Amino acid sequence: MKKLLPFKQAIVALALTFNFTPASAQTLGGGVGNTVVRCTGGQLSSWGLNNYGQVANGSTVSTTSPASVSGLTGVASVVSGDYFILALKSDGTVWAAGRNNYGQLGNGTLVDQTTPVQVTGLTGIVAISAGRHSLALKNDGTVWAWGLNDGGQLGDGTVVNKNTAFQIPGLSSVKAIAAGAGQSLIVKNDGTVWAFGNNDYGCLGLGTTATNTTTPTQISSLSGATDVSCGTYHSMVLKNDSTVWTFGWGSYGQLGNGANTSTSSPVQVTGLTGVVSIKDGEAHSVALKKNQTVYVWGSNISGQIGDGTTVAKNVATLVPGLTGITEIATGGRHVIALKNDGTLWAWGMNYYGNLGDGTTSSTGCGCKPAPQQVTGVCSISSGVNEKSITSADVTLYPNPAQNNLTVKLASMPANETILNITDITGRRIKEINLNSETNLLDISVLNAGIYFYSISNNGKTSAAGKFIKD
Repeated sequence: MKKLLPFKQAIVALALTFNFTPASAQTLGGGVGNTVVRCTGGQLSSWGLNNYGQVANGSTVSTTSPASVSGLTGVASVVSGDYFILALKSDGTVWAAGRNNYGQLGNGTLVDQTTPVQVTGLTGIVAISAGRHSLALKNDGTVWAWGLNDGGQLGDGTVVNKNTAFQIPGLSSVKAIAAGAGQSLIVKNDGTVWAFGNNDYGCLGLGTTATNTTTPTQISSLSGATDVSCGTYHSMVLKNDSTVWTFGWGSYGQLGNGANTSTSSPVQVTGLTGVVSIKDGEAHSVALKKNQTVYVWGSNISGQIGDGTTVAKNVATLVPGLTGITEIATGGRHVIALKNDGTLWAWGMNYYGNLGDGTTSSTGCGCKPAPQQVTGVCSISSGVNEKSITSADVTLYPNPAQNNLTVKLASMPANETILNITDITGRRIKEINLNSETNLLDISVLNAGIYFYSISNNGKTSAAGKFIKD
């Protein structure tokens, strides 16, 4: 059994590396001991451990309270990996800051950066993911990779690190990506799941722990997938029936099947349905249900399950008292959640101030094992209101919706007005011309889950947000 190190040692233990999975409009990112969020206006706010510049404030001084990231605007999505962050701008470019010893910042060097730098030669990106390596999904369905490649996680048939982004050969029609400590998972438009990289504990889900895989290989036992997530040595898959499947390292119950054993083939998380989003930490797993509640399972050494204890759980466990959640993210041993009123909540490890409350926790578990509100952070748009989503020009209702969604405009513009709907992976679902002030849309064909919308007039976006399909 691989034991977890005390967090006082985690800073020098490169094995404690995790991924925090992506979505097209990922507002929250959690790292080894840091947190980063996307503010309403497209800026970033960041705090916590900053030993490699991952807070992106121009220094390597850690901070326990939210601080603005200067020099970067127009951000659409943000994620955090192993001591570095990636930010996707609305123009399709990717920017990075923090540790760069494997070339994971993608700027052609191995030099750490304390302020964001652009990933060289990368445009048209719709989703990003970060572990010790980086992945990016382009709007043409191709996948690009850079950074650590010791287990073949870059998917090019080699184990040679890369400090610039390159297209992974043979991958197309991809709709979701996930980068872990040493593994990569992708979902194709047909719902199949493909894996490559380090296969410790069977975290590639291929039914064996025998060898690593340096090129994408299909997990034949899985179909109907919509999203994926990777942790240190375990992986998760969300299916279109809203169930969750896991494989890999399971010693702390992070597979959620009622056992504390590892498995190289996918197993279903027991008793968990109605899920719309999944995230992995070092040795814990997190799921957001369509009723806007959060479930966590696995290691609880730092209170990351959020139930007020530090006792591990091998089945999905409801975070008590937390409702109205529209987005989740997880760091190595902490969890962040965004509510539909725009407030931010966090719990778990706080040894480096990564919960953003102005303190550090250095005694006992070094943690805060129940959700607490993060104050002093920038305005964060949840995009979802229990009854409606309203801007100066647009109202969407009902929200959540079932078979029909009404889009109402305050007045009918003279120029063409277009509604775009995408899923959480950035895949475009619908593009609709709005021809009247009140538009009734049939959404019965959509799977249950969270969707993003944007409304543009004369080429300029006038409203954007999220809605839930029940």
